[in-house]
Amino acid sequence: NNGPFYPFFRQWTPFYNYRPLPFLSIFIDYKIGGLTPHGYHITNILIHALNSFFVFMITYLMAGDRIKDSAYGLVVALISGIWYLFMSSHAEAVTWIACRPDLLATFFGLASFIAYYFYSVRSDSKYLLASLLCYCLALFSKESVVTLPIIILCYEFFFGKSQGAGKREFRKMVFVFTAFSSIFLFYLVARLMAIDVLIGGY
Repeated sequence: NNGPFYPFFRQWTPFYNYRPLPFLSIFIDYKIGGLTPHGYHITNILIHALNSFFVFMITYLMAGDRIKDSAYGLVVALISGIWYLFMSSHAEAVTWIACRPDLLATFFGLASFIAYYFYSVRSDSKYLLASLLCYCLALFSKESVVTLPIIILCYEFFFGKSQGAGKREFRKMVFVFTAFSSIFLFYLVARLMAIDVLIGGY
C-alpha cells in the first residue's frame, strides 16, 4: 500500500532486519502476475539458475588459473555448477517465496566476486565499481553477505596477484578493503535511519 520503495526508508515488519531489495522484486512480481504464486516461483527458479551459472563461472575462471588442462577445468566447473543447482539444501530458498532475500543476496554476492576477479586480473577500475555496486545491492538484499570483503581478501592472499607481492599490491588490497568497508558503512547508516537499529535480528 505504501509503494515499492517504502521498505528502503521505514521498518514495516516486526523483525529487526533491513532487506528492502527483495521486497521491491516481490512488488514487481505482484504488478506482473498479481497474487498468482506461479510468477513468484518462476522468479526464484530463474535467480537460482543464474546463481548456479555464477558458481560454474567462478569455478571455471579460478580453475583456468590453476589447471593447465582446460577440458579438465571445464568438467570441474560443470560439476560445481550442476551440484549447486540440485543441492537439496537449496530447496527451501527456491520453493519458499519469502526466501527471496537469500537468492538475491547470493546473486549479487557472486556477481560482485566475479566482477572483482576481472578487476584483479585486468586492473580495470570499472570492474571494481561493478563489484562495489553488486556488494551494495547484496547488502540491501540480506545482511549475511557482509563477509564478502573477507572472502575477497582470502582470494587475493591465496590465489590472486597479491600473493607474495610487494608494497604496491599490498596498498591495492588496503584500498580495495577500504572501498568495500565504505559500502558496508553506508549500508549500516541506511539501516539505522530506516529501522532505528544498528545490529538486530529476529
